[in-house]
Amino acid sequence: MLDAFGERLSDLRKSRNLTMREMAKMLNIAISTYAGYESGDREPNLNVITQLAKFYGVSVDYLVLGKSGNDMSLEFDLKAALQKQQVMFDGVPLSEEDRRKVEDVLTGLFWEALRRKQDRSKE
Repeated sequence: MLDAFGERLSDLRKSRNLTMREMAKMLNIAISTYAGYESGDREPNLNVITQLAKFYGVSVDYLVLGKSGNDMSLEFDLKAALQKQQVMFDGVPLSEEDRRKVEDVLTGLFWEALRRKQDRSKE
């Protein structure tokens, strides 16, 4: 598990053009400790894993298990989700009226996008 974890960690670091030294400094750990994470010789604690996930903008599941959002079956029907009891936007609960407005806007966007797609296929 740590070998794959280390590889993901290395890939993320390199994608940001960062050195191991820079990552170790950001995490406030020794460079040898960080190098151990990437090589699979050391296992980071949950706090470090969480810091890394936040820094790279990925989930802890991705870092540890290699699972992306698609692997986690996050697909859902947006219309059905909007009809749930408690819908929030940026942590603020939406009133019933606001939920209906959001659903109306999204429905309009959906049908407009579908129409454009059909028009393009006719060309």
